[in-house]
Amino acid sequence: MAGVEELRTEEEELRDPDLPPVTAEHIKLWLPSDLTREELAEVAMKGIGRVESTLRRGQLFRNSQVVGQRGGMKANTLLGRIEEQKMCDVRKYRKARLAMIRLEGVDFAPEFKELRDEDLTA
Repeated sequence: MAGVEELRTEEEELRDPDLPPVTAEHIKLWLPSDLTREELAEVAMKGIGRVESTLRRGQLFRNSQVVGQRGGMKANTLLGRIEEQKMCDVRKYRKARLAMIRLEGVDFAPEFKELRDEDLTA
């Protein structure tokens, strides 16, 4: 196949037509890490996994630097927003790390450790 168009079409055909269409921010992008090895082998874009790996590495670095820095805020009214942002960053870090493991293998970058709930502090 020339790309992921067939996968998008399949997914759309399986969608319940009685439900409203998916909003733009919830449309699946079909990144290489979202594909199985078989699907990735069928996609005719060589090196695309390496491109996502590069982007994910940057995302991991950025997210690893952000988590924990928000706690120094003085205003108590912002604490709720800070916690929400922290959890958002945690989800992004975990997703990026999982994508990198799928793309590059478990030993891709030992400096990006698994982020466990007990590692998080307020």
